[in-house]
Amino acid sequence: MSQEDLMAAARKRLVELATSAMTPPASETERELLAALVTSVQQQGQRPLTDVFADLALGGDWALIYSPTARGGTPLPLSAGGPLPPAADGSVAMDNGGHLTFGRIGQSVASDKRLFANYAEWTLVLDGAEYTGVMLILCGYRYGPTGWEVQLLEHQLRPGRDKEAGSSTPAFPADVEGLVQVLTRTLPREFFDPDAARVGLAYVDPTLRLDLFGDTRYGGVRNVFVRRSADTPADGWRTSEIVADLLAERAAYVYDPASDEAEAAAAAEPSGE
Repeated sequence: MSQEDLMAAARKRLVELATSAMTPPASETERELLAALVTSVQQQGQRPLTDVFADLALGGDWALIYSPTARGGTPLPLSAGGPLPPAADGSVAMDNGGHLTFGRIGQSVASDKRLFANYAEWTLVLDGAEYTGVMLILCGYRYGPTGWEVQLLEHQLRPGRDKEAGSSTPAFPADVEGLVQVLTRTLPREFFDPDAARVGLAYVDPTLRLDLFGDTRYGGVRNVFVRRSADTPADGWRTSEIVADLLAERAAYVYDPASDEAEAAAAAEPSGE
């Protein structure tokens, strides 16, 4: 088998083993194999040489299949304020008796606007009612010497499906704050709060992408994405429509790191009260 065949086999096995960042392999052996496969792909070092080629490579919808910081892989201890450890399917039992599961988790990149939206579909069953929603993390970026420089723009929580006719269930549970806290602790850290991150494209081809974080917050963290097919069934979810609308709303966005600095300076000033 040639070196090229070996590299292709590693990429194929990686995609087979990692189906979603929220449902890592159950066994320690498989998790170690997965990390080794990620390293193998990283070492293949296929990356765009210019910003133009990076734009062409990045644009589109990507499913996040690997992150070492997802709580499915590294649950926070209860003493640290984390949720109960996820089950094998990545679901989380909440303190209020709710049961939270995840659907598609990914990233939609509008490279022509230098914007991207991270999204995570969730379903919460609580007190006999079912709620569905999409957690959205909208960001802008620019290319720097070491990769993308990310600017967090906003978080949004939106209903994931159209309400059934005659349904009296509200869009969200009464304790929205508690839901957001669990989402914050359960989703990959660099996915939920990527502000000021510096992300290098360690590997990219038409269907597979490996990001390597190089900043002080997430340095060394690796994310693996696979391109999501345009004909992927929506199963009633409005995620694609919601993400497209969100990106369109910010069509005039221009990366402005000075705005972050101004906000930080204003927050540091005494109130005078």
